[in-house]
Amino acid sequence: MYLHCWTTGDYVVSTSVWWHLRLAGTRKQGWMSSYYVLTGGANAPAENRC
Repeated sequence: MYLHCWTTGDYVVSTSVWWHLRLAGTRKQGWMSSYYVLTGGANAPAENRC
């Protein structure tokens, strides 16, 4: 799965961070709010934050 982060958009609960997800080897793709994606948040290393 490929993940690409986007930090501008509509808010879902308290976040405007969005992820574009694409399943490798398929045409399945879509957008998901980081509210629904486990990202590590403030505890994630700086290089892994959106």
